[in-house]
Amino acid sequence: MPFSHPVAASMRGTLPLLAQKLSDSLAPLSGVEIEIKELGVTVHVRRADPSTLPAIIAQVEHLRRTYAAEFRVWRSEAAVDLFPDVGCTLSVSARWIREQSACEGQGQPTVVYLGDEDAEADAYLALREYGYAVHVGQRTGMSAASYWVVDRSAAIDLLAQIAFAWSFHPSSR
Repeated sequence: MPFSHPVAASMRGTLPLLAQKLSDSLAPLSGVEIEIKELGVTVHVRRADPSTLPAIIAQVEHLRRTYAAEFRVWRSEAAVDLFPDVGCTLSVSARWIREQSACEGQGQPTVVYLGDEDAEADAYLALREYGYAVHVGQRTGMSAASYWVVDRSAAIDLLAQIAFAWSFHPSSR
């Protein structure tokens, strides 16, 4: 079910400019990669020197204040994202998808939600009653996720197992 928030979609034209400005300002830092996504720009920092992360975040924040006030900065261990701030959380988006599926006569789907940040707790809480709320990464204290897998490879394996199981029991979804 294709959908883009209309406000976010209207901002697509600014993404190449934002990506170029980030690329220019972060060029001196090794291991930093800039990616234009469908509705935002991601600065991948996995290969960057961890000591440069505060400078990277500061540069993205500066760009947002200067050129992209209607955008929001999201930080994680592996990336710094610049996406339109449309006031929609992950849990709101996922619930909307479930509701649209029901409205289109497809029933209530089982949700498989995978996240890698503790900040996704609202999505874990909102979605675990509808299926699987899976945290990808090491278990760290309390989490709202109902399941954990250690890394992305394990997440792919889990998805394959779920798909395989559903192929034998399609009515149980």
